[in-house]
Amino acid sequence: MFHSTEQELSCHEESVAPDSIDALLSQELNRMSFQEREVICEEIHGVHSMAVTETPDFVQEKLEELEQALERIPNHEKHVYLHALKRKSPFVADAVQLRLPMLRAEVFDAHKAAVRMVKYLDLVTDLYGSEALMRPITLSDFQPEDAQLMRLGLFQMLGGRDRTGRRIMGNFADIPANFTIRSRIKNALYMYTCLAEDEETQKKGCVFIVFHPSPGSQVCSSSKERSFVRRLMESIPIRVSAIHICLHDDALSQVIKAVALLALGPEGRARTRVHTGSKTECQYSLQSFGIPAHQIPVNLNLGQLKIKAHQRWIDLRRMKETSVRRGTTFNGIECPELNDLLFGRGRPIMRHPGNVLFRNILNSRYQEYNAAPTRKEKTEIAWSIVRQLQQSKCRFLKEADGYWVEVTSDVARQKVSVGFRDIRKTVICEFGLHRPNPSGPVGIKRDLNSSTSAFLGMDDAVKRQRCNFGFAT
Repeated sequence: MFHSTEQELSCHEESVAPDSIDALLSQELNRMSFQEREVICEEIHGVHSMAVTETPDFVQEKLEELEQALERIPNHEKHVYLHALKRKSPFVADAVQLRLPMLRAEVFDAHKAAVRMVKYLDLVTDLYGSEALMRPITLSDFQPEDAQLMRLGLFQMLGGRDRTGRRIMGNFADIPANFTIRSRIKNALYMYTCLAEDEETQKKGCVFIVFHPSPGSQVCSSSKERSFVRRLMESIPIRVSAIHICLHDDALSQVIKAVALLALGPEGRARTRVHTGSKTECQYSLQSFGIPAHQIPVNLNLGQLKIKAHQRWIDLRRMKETSVRRGTTFNGIECPELNDLLFGRGRPIMRHPGNVLFRNILNSRYQEYNAAPTRKEKTEIAWSIVRQLQQSKCRFLKEADGYWVEVTSDVARQKVSVGFRDIRKTVICEFGLHRPNPSGPVGIKRDLNSSTSAFLGMDDAVKRQRCNFGFAT
């Protein structure tokens, strides 16, 4: 799909002008077919995914193709991989932890996945040492400088997903010059590796955001930094399906845009959108790509970086990694999926797609529930809704100490009953009648069979205060 057009600029990287990068990007896009451009554009906007349908037989066939592709790579290009095999590394041989994520990162192109895997092993060994061949990298592998950079929260993994279900991470503040490029890449590689633990994100890819670096920021300012970024993007065990660079609208930011795009390489450039303007304007731009504004960890009024959620994420990672070392089970859920139902209060909870769908289902069955003559029949209706949601892979989750845990089926059934109670309260409060609102509690009649009905609540304004239909618990 892509040609090495950036070689034309390689001899003059230090003096690349913004116009040259725009011309390069235009050439690369023109060399793609209309269909290729359209697929990438739709995936960036979160309305289409390149993820393929997987079956056990298909996955097994592709794993075998990957093994054959690895064997075909010349030995002089895979020294680290061969060293890992010699050490009988369980991590390198593991289909779930390493090989399958690499295949998904390349949409099951076995040759590309093999090259990516070899490059990953080269990079992780370069940054973390040969012990990183034996197991996934952890926070305990960090040097003091790496750990300090991680605690600052300049790189953050967001706690939610975009409208397609992709995880989001980004660089939300300038990185002080005293941190080396190696520390920055080590932090980024660790976080991408964490993202690759999420199966949904393996399939759909992730979103990366560079949010409003200062005009004087040294983003990928040297050829060494750009080389490291390229190595990173070519080796991470996950596909970056969309990149958003948010910048001030000034001449210096155009330079930042140019060097950042050059560092990304051709495939990264094709998936990048640049937004210019104030931080608020950039937030609105991101919303049009399905990225909820409330997730951006920046206080727009004070211009300060929010790091409390990031600190909780670090604590969660430590708990999870400690559990793995001890051979125990950690049941905490880092990031709910879109169809999960969340316990709690507040607009983000109410607008979560799983909660919106839950309200729609309850509203559609309220008359049946209200007409049931006995408590036993009401309870059976509640259980039928729990089963319906669980069959659609919906989990009932509550927050605990910075992560989510799945509640028991009995607690889930109680939430359904509480939901019906809240509908009744809303009807009485708004209409003074013991009957459901024909147009639904939120004033919109929705088709529950629509594939988009669950997402309408992400944009609904919450208009009620006294008669809140949030089913908060």
